[in-house]
Amino acid sequence: MLRSVLLPLDGSALAEQAVPVAVAVAKRHGALLHLVTSNEHHWWSLAAELPAPVTMSAGGAWTERARAWLEDHAARATVQSGVRTRISALDGRPAAAIDRYAREQDVDLIVLTRHGRGGNAGAWIGSTADALIRLTGVPLLFVHGPVAAAGFRQVVVALDGSTTAERALDTVPWVAPGAHWLLLHVVGPPHAEVSPEVTDVLERERAGHRYLDAVARRAAAAGAHIETRVVISPDVAGTILRDAAAAGADLIVLGTHARPPIVRAILGGVADKIIRRSETAVLIAPPKRDRLEAMRVGQEV
Repeated sequence: MLRSVLLPLDGSALAEQAVPVAVAVAKRHGALLHLVTSNEHHWWSLAAELPAPVTMSAGGAWTERARAWLEDHAARATVQSGVRTRISALDGRPAAAIDRYAREQDVDLIVLTRHGRGGNAGAWIGSTADALIRLTGVPLLFVHGPVAAAGFRQVVVALDGSTTAERALDTVPWVAPGAHWLLLHVVGPPHAEVSPEVTDVLERERAGHRYLDAVARRAAAAGAHIETRVVISPDVAGTILRDAAAAGADLIVLGTHARPPIVRAILGGVADKIIRRSETAVLIAPPKRDRLEAMRVGQEV
């Protein structure tokens, strides 16, 4: 059950592309919509209609202006869609502040654009989005450009056999009810969570088909329209992106393994690459917080 949605904003028109999606999801589920911003100068820069930028040096003045700006967004969402709203001007660096607020308010979903003040289309995915993937245990919906009024209709759900990735299945009905699902399993390098003793590629492909068939039966029982596809490729991220484009997908859904941050910083991850390169929205379902914490201290889960 989706009870609350968090929408971080930074004053940019780009960030506000996520507003209609967050409002629509909150309205559909009768969820509370949280609208927040942060005072960190790389994130917060007031919209053009406000008289001047407000930085941390302005003390409480920035909070007053930020709250007034958020209140305007909240009022419009309530008037136009009837959603319940809550606003907050957060202190500190955006990713940490957003994650802390999400934990305190028991948020179920965070909706944001892929690039805001902290990044641009030519850069690595943007410091705030990148940090949130590593920090939070809350599913993240990255909006890329305006979303059609009909919402998400064709979804590619990338699964690798891990329980972490399968958590993504539970999030799809939240944002894409009635959509057509393509369950995609890319047989790439062996992963510790996916029967590492099965090294023969053909056997791994057959195992992938059995795995997707089982997942499809569960999803179909919940009313989803399902197709399945297994692909052999060493380029997992590239294959997911190509198959999503070929399927006409407007949303890619995947789980993350949350390898320790230093490893991910060096090697990158499938989620990082897909968010950076995708031309469509991406929904990330990270591991739950207890698993994230265990990974950070090097424990086995």
